[in-house]
Amino acid sequence: MKKATSLLLALFLMLGISEGVNAQVTIASDDGSQTPYNDGWSNTDNGGSGFDAWSISYGANTGTFIGDPSNDGMDSLEVMGASAFGMYANGTEYLNADRIFQVGLQVGDTLTFYWAINWDANPYSGSSGGSKGFDLKDGSTTVINVNNGGSSTITYTGGTVSTDYGTDPMFVTLVRASSSEYSLSITKRDGSGTFTGTVSSTDEIDRIGFYIGNQGDGNSNRNMYVNNFVIKRASSVNITGSAGYRLLSAPTTPTLSTLLDPVWTQATTGADTDQGDPNVFTWPTAATDGSDSNWNGVTDLTATLSAGSGVLVYVFDDTDYNGSGGDLPVTLSVTGTENGDVTGLTVNSNADGWTLVGNPFASTIDFDLISKTDLTNVAYVWDPATSAWKTYETSGQTGDLTDGLITPFQGFFIQTASSISSTPDIDIESDDKSSGGTFYGKEVAEELNVIRLQLDGAGVTNSMWMQFSEEGSFESKVMGDALELEPLAFKFAKLSASKAGELMDIAHLPLNESFNLPLDVSSTESGEFTLKATDFTLPAGMSVVFHDYQTGFEQEITEDFEYKFELGSEVAAKAVKPGNLVAGPLMAKSSGSDRFGIAIQPTGTSTENADAPAEFALEQNYPNPFNPSTTIQYSVAEPGQVSLSVYNLMGQRVAELVNETKSAGTFNVSWNASNAASGMYYYRLVAGGKTITRKMTLIK
Repeated sequence: MKKATSLLLALFLMLGISEGVNAQVTIASDDGSQTPYNDGWSNTDNGGSGFDAWSISYGANTGTFIGDPSNDGMDSLEVMGASAFGMYANGTEYLNADRIFQVGLQVGDTLTFYWAINWDANPYSGSSGGSKGFDLKDGSTTVINVNNGGSSTITYTGGTVSTDYGTDPMFVTLVRASSSEYSLSITKRDGSGTFTGTVSSTDEIDRIGFYIGNQGDGNSNRNMYVNNFVIKRASSVNITGSAGYRLLSAPTTPTLSTLLDPVWTQATTGADTDQGDPNVFTWPTAATDGSDSNWNGVTDLTATLSAGSGVLVYVFDDTDYNGSGGDLPVTLSVTGTENGDVTGLTVNSNADGWTLVGNPFASTIDFDLISKTDLTNVAYVWDPATSAWKTYETSGQTGDLTDGLITPFQGFFIQTASSISSTPDIDIESDDKSSGGTFYGKEVAEELNVIRLQLDGAGVTNSMWMQFSEEGSFESKVMGDALELEPLAFKFAKLSASKAGELMDIAHLPLNESFNLPLDVSSTESGEFTLKATDFTLPAGMSVVFHDYQTGFEQEITEDFEYKFELGSEVAAKAVKPGNLVAGPLMAKSSGSDRFGIAIQPTGTSTENADAPAEFALEQNYPNPFNPSTTIQYSVAEPGQVSLSVYNLMGQRVAELVNETKSAGTFNVSWNASNAASGMYYYRLVAGGKTITRKMTLIK
């Protein structure tokens, strides 16, 4: 029993979620109560949910029925439940139902159904009664075959069931116990004659086919009766780590008090106490920014968590509030029937607005497959292990949220696009599920050019991605960019690219342009940090050079790039303080430091450090540093269009010094920076398909 007492809400922000197996939800069921049709039995006809179309093939003297088989001239059979699905064959015909229904069985899944067959041997010739049974398949491959060849003994792949079952109804249970083993049991209705056995296979059973073999005598009747198909899936999640926030959802529609029963709740109806501050919150879809004032404390935990919705929960490490603490991990679990397809979710209609949604299923979902309208195509998931956001962008398929997979019980943020052409919308349907890490219908991006940089040090970590394509930009936000968000943690590091006045976790950049990209690095912790490249795929000849302008260090980034440096209080990130409510999906703020940057040159162009030919040159400005004016000298080898511009550290053009046709020769141009702020700037010369970039410093 949890102690009801007043609490001060100390918010140390950290999330920990991993899957467990402590409860199950029904993900598919069918009671066989509808009339089957010769051309197939669809989901809308089968009296249940979650199964693909029934597909049945049979000859002239075979068929299917609902109810008592004696009504169809067959021997009477009984199975648990009056409305059962039956199959029969007589004479020389056979019934080959290669696919009755199709649902994949993941590890931990349980399939159950009722089954009864006419076991009688051929009364006319004394021969066997023909094979009758079912196949459990992976596509066309039979993983487990259960068969009766005319006696009461059942054979199956891996062994024999010797119990005399007669015509008694049986209860069949199949469990995928591991990735390589299935457990099969068959029990008579009265509980006797239970058989259990195991079959080793790495196949994923996704079909059941029932069959009745060819008798061959032209006289005897054979029939089979099945009913009450149910597939259940493990449905629980372990909350690990320490006290802090969790973004949660559920695969059913439980009340919040039921879902959160193992953890401490307060300050609301249905909570462990009505004292203190709320620790369960929702995010309003009308919010216009990411301010912490937008969070709504839930006023009634007896309300249900609707399908596809997400919720923010602060989890205390003293889950029963007895003063001892250290109660984590705990397990959250739900039972019942899995949510169906989620359509028509209310999405923030404000440009750049945020919506907190959640995985509505007991299976992982693939963000690539989800239907999205007027959204940025980026998923934002809080990762407790690294105290950082994991992002994933659909068009480039980049980001640290691996393959865009979102696990059960996981809440996540989506963002409305900056330009809205219709009503923003997201639909999460069963076809978006991912089974066992296999991603169906997902296309791999062609010619993906990416760099991933990872920052580690002082017990914190973060990362960022750069993806390059013809659709990228270094001056404006485009599809494929993912924002860097303020961490939901007390200790953290931030690493991002500065672009278009915003910080990016994924920066979508042009493939064939030269530019300088500022990097923003900050941390709540001081000490030694390491920056390294963990993913590197670029066209041959493309140059990406890292600069530490404070130390003068520069090095081309390759697949084995690694740089160690000291990070002190001058770039300290602002941590969330105990007692303050965490911000929503708030865009990360710049550290204000211009220490780090990257110079990017496409294939076939010159870099700042390359030996430029004498006839094409860009000299260092003089004086440098300067205030407020400086002179730049450049040379071009042949007549043509010449461009010379100045950019700030955010990649924004602040001055265009030359943009005209020039003859071959050497020229000087001055820049008066009276209206510019102190700091570092880049100037770039473009002529004859070549580019050179240099840096200069304005000090006022």
